Amino acid sequence: MERFHPTLDDVALKAGVSRAQASRALRGDAGVNEAKRQQVQKAAAELGYRANAAARALASNRSSIVGVMIGEPMNPYHMEMASAISDELLRRGFDPAIQLGKVGQDMGLAETERLLNLRAEGAILIGTPHDLELLQQICARLPCVYLGSDVTHLGISCVLGDDEVGARAATDYLLGLGHRRVAHITGGGGAGAGGRRAGYRAAMEAAGLPALIHEGWFDLDGGRDGVNALMARPQRPTAIFCANDRIAIGAINQLRGLGYRVPEDVSVVGFDDSLDARSESLSLTSVHQPSGDFGRDTVALLEERLRSDGKDLPATARVVPVTLVRRGSSAPPVG
Repeated sequence: MERFHPTLDDVALKAGVSRAQASRALRGDAGVNEAKRQQVQKAAAELGYRANAAARALASNRSSIVGVMIGEPMNPYHMEMASAISDELLRRGFDPAIQLGKVGQDMGLAETERLLNLRAEGAILIGTPHDLELLQQICARLPCVYLGSDVTHLGISCVLGDDEVGARAATDYLLGLGHRRVAHITGGGGAGAGGRRAGYRAAMEAAGLPALIHEGWFDLDGGRDGVNALMARPQRPTAIFCANDRIAIGAINQLRGLGYRVPEDVSVVGFDDSLDARSESLSLTSVHQPSGDFGRDTVALLEERLRSDGKDLPATARVVPVTLVRRGSSAPPVG
């Protein structure tokens, strides 16, 4: 049986208004009488009408599409962030176009071209790309907001967590428990890694203690390799602050594989407070980054730029406060 696809003409006929009135009512134009707007919206809902986004984009040379590029789809926190951003885009009347996968040179430019062909209004980049030259190329072609690091020096607006403050709070907490050999597994050159490294260093320096740093990456292997290197030292750490929860999970897995107990032998703290961190089985002490706040601030910043009527706005950085959440993966050192 042929499926019925209601048109704007069908909505107008059912609502008893002109096609132009129906279009203005569904667009939310301020000049439409409220009773008439509700009448049109009721007719559209009853018919199951959906606006043709492609036709609308062709007619206006604009669309409501916003690209969302996720650099680390295997990172649960990045997916949680993407979900919050998608919800906020939909709430504000945008249509998210999600791209999964590491954004390298070829994929980054190809995805940008795809968004331009869709007449996308802008893009949100979640911690990707790491190549700053590529980031500039993408943002020169589309209005962008970058999530994860301060890139305002490149003329790009961004939203980031208070990484240095969060890292210092995590390190100070471990020091306050009585640990003196506190190590840090970094996120290498990834988004936010620099601030977290700096916060750790500041806390250790203030305590008059040497920094024990292993340069890693934001994944499970980074945690595994970091533990192997750190626990091979003559003076093994009794606590490890990890630059994100993925590193922390990899670290805990490897510590247990080597016969160490967490937290009895080694305390572990992460960063992000992902869904995994909150599970009872892991119970990971972690720095909480509120994904809902990130979503609202990121979309608001992008919309501000899109609605600037062509004005060249200066790049803006919005910093989201973070908090430490204490759980079962950390404890005072034994002995």
